[in-house]
Amino acid sequence: MFRSLRLSSLIRVVLQYKLEILLSICLFSNLYPDIPSFLYYILWVSFLYILSQTSAVDIGRRAKIAYGLILLIICSTIVNVAIFDYRWILMCILLYITLCRTSYRFFKFKERFLFVSLFGYVITGLLNNYAHRIGFNYQLYSWKHLGEEFTIDFSGFTNHPMWLSAACGIGVIFLTYWMNILWSRGRKLRAFLFLLLIFLTLQTLVWGGSRSALGICICASLLLIWLSNKNIGKTFFILCIFAISAAVITPILMSDADKMKSKINHQEATGKTSRDGLWDARFVEFVSSPIWGIGFGVTGVGEKAVSGRAETGSGWLTILSQTGLAGFVLAVLLVRRAILPLRMLRNNLHMALYTSLLFYLSLHTLFEAYIFQSGWYLCFVYWLTVSILDDYRKYYKILNIKGQEGMIHK
Repeated sequence: MFRSLRLSSLIRVVLQYKLEILLSICLFSNLYPDIPSFLYYILWVSFLYILSQTSAVDIGRRAKIAYGLILLIICSTIVNVAIFDYRWILMCILLYITLCRTSYRFFKFKERFLFVSLFGYVITGLLNNYAHRIGFNYQLYSWKHLGEEFTIDFSGFTNHPMWLSAACGIGVIFLTYWMNILWSRGRKLRAFLFLLLIFLTLQTLVWGGSRSALGICICASLLLIWLSNKNIGKTFFILCIFAISAAVITPILMSDADKMKSKINHQEATGKTSRDGLWDARFVEFVSSPIWGIGFGVTGVGEKAVSGRAETGSGWLTILSQTGLAGFVLAVLLVRRAILPLRMLRNNLHMALYTSLLFYLSLHTLFEAYIFQSGWYLCFVYWLTVSILDDYRKYYKILNIKGQEGMIHK
C-alpha cells in the first residue's frame, strides 16, 4: 500500500518535471562519455527556444554588463587573432542565453531546471562510488593511460577525475541542503541517513583527487547551514554534528586518498603545485595586454600565441589574461549582482542553496578554468546560477505576494 503510494508519487513528480529531467540528461552528456555529447548543445537550443516563447526582455543593468562582456570578447579576439573561432562564438551565445534576457516565466523555468539538475550530481557521486568498488575506471581507456592496468587517476564512469570531483562537490552541497531540511522538520533518522550519503559522495570526490573541491565544498556546505537557519542555537547544533562527523570520517577518507597524497608529496618535493606553470603563463599574458587581453581562447604571447583548446589552470586568471582588466571587472560586476541580502536568502531556501553553489563554483574555478570555457557544462551552470539569483532580486516582491518561497521541497 505505502510502496504503491510512494511509487505513484514518484511517477507523478517525474511526469511533472519531465522536460527539466530530459534537459538535465543533456547537461550531463558533457560529463559522461557514454551519453552523446551533442546533447549538451541541444540543451542550449532548448533554452533559446523557451526564451523566445516567454516574451523575454533585456534585464536592465545586467544586460548592459553582459552585452559589454560579449562585445569585449568579440573585439579582443578579432583584433588579436583575426579569425572567427567557434569557441568565442559559443561563449557569446552562452552569455546571451543565461544573462541578457529574461522574464518571470523564464526565471521560473531556469530555477526548476537548476534544482532538478542538482539531483544528477548526487547520482554522480553515488554511481561513481559504485564504479570504484567494482573496479571500473574510464581513465584507463583515455589517451593518458591507454594500455595500463592501473592508475591512481580515477574518473569512474565520467570523462575526467577533476570533472568528477567538481560534480561530487556540488552533490555534497545538495545533500547538505536536504539533510538540513529533514533535521529542521524533526526527521532526525532520515537526516543521519543523508550524512551517510554525504560520506559516500565525499569518498568519490577524494578518489577523484581534487583537494580544492574537497575543502571548498565543505566550506560551502557550512555556509548553506548558516544561511538556512534563523535560529542560532539550531545552527550551532547542526554545525557541531557536521564537525563531529568530519572528525570521524576524515581519517577514513584520507586513508584511501592516493591521488591527493601524490600531489602533496610532489609539492613537498618540488616546492611547486601542478598549476604554478599555468598561472605564471596567465600572468605573462595579462602583462602583455592588461586592458583588453589577448583574445578569447588564446594562450601564449607573440609568436607563441595560439588559438584553440588549452588547459589554462584558473577561470578568473583566464578572464584576466584573455579579456584583460576590462573583462575581469565586467565579470565581477555580473557576479556581484548575484549576491543577495541575507533577508532574501533566509526567506527562500532555494536561493540559499544557489548562493552556496555560487560560492563553491566561484572559489573552485580559481583552480579549474571552466567559467570561461563554454564547452564545459559547469560554465553553463555557473552563469545560469548568477542569472537566477539576480532574477530573484528582480522578482522578489512578486514571489512574496504569491507566497512562493520554494517549490519542489514543499
